[in-house]
Amino acid sequence: MKKEAIYYSDYLKLDKILNSQEPKSNEHDEMLFIINPSNLRIMV
Repeated sequence: MKKEAIYYSDYLKLDKILNSQEPKSNEHDEMLFIINPSNLRIMV
């Protein structure tokens, strides 16, 4: 029986988290403003 690889991004369900973001403006850096603090929490 072969084990299927599990990726960290799958474990965190990043696709679900990132797809749930709803930008409130057309500013190009709005998503970075949302995502960067989340990344810092994961890394620390």
